[in-house]
Amino acid sequence: IHIEAGGRSFDWRMPEEKCRTVIDHVSDAYYCYSNRHKENLVHEGVPEDRITVIGNIIYDAINAFLPKAQQSDIINTLDLIEKTYALVTIHREENTNAKEVLEEKMQGLMKLADEMPVVLPLMPRVRNNLQTFGLLEALEKSKVTIIKPQGYFDFLKLQENAALIISDSGTVQEEACILGVPALICRRSTERPETVQIGASILAENDLYENARKALLLPLGWDPMILNKEGGSPSEKTYNDLISKI
Repeated sequence: IHIEAGGRSFDWRMPEEKCRTVIDHVSDAYYCYSNRHKENLVHEGVPEDRITVIGNIIYDAINAFLPKAQQSDIINTLDLIEKTYALVTIHREENTNAKEVLEEKMQGLMKLADEMPVVLPLMPRVRNNLQTFGLLEALEKSKVTIIKPQGYFDFLKLQENAALIISDSGTVQEEACILGVPALICRRSTERPETVQIGASILAENDLYENARKALLLPLGWDPMILNKEGGSPSEKTYNDLISKI
């Protein structure tokens, strides 16, 4: 069983692209976020009667947990003001394994932090790379607010109240779109092009600072249901279909 089946960036430099393609071709039941994902699978020879379009299960996660997340005190703890800060997550190998790439990202964040609060939950592996490359000290001395990786409720609260989200995470990209927060996606490619097409995010591999400024100017008001066009609960659809097949 593969939930989130058929997602493709068509970028074989991404480890996830290889993994999800392999998983798709050893699965028996396929649950897709959209008809585009279904078309990808059919094109690759997957029998159509094994494919069910359910929508994006991130909607269920947000609907279930946002009320709890809204009770979090993380905004006050970090002395932030709602809708004035940028929230950042950087973790992908393409952004963190080469010194010159990671340095460009950090320089962009530090420049942005001179203009608005920037909050960076720093992953242990990324911290280690920054230390190894001799980049950590400058970051720590900058205006960037470095915090430990957060639990889901605190992080969701930070996402909902950010003015801008900068990330290389596909899930964060989806969550930003659903929550109505503009996003800069720091990647070479994405398997979620819908958020870019509707103007909820910008996809850019380089020039973090300049593209962050552009993302801040994205008009709000896009359709937050773009990833779940048919509505309803994707999780319930998956459960009901699976039970009917057992």
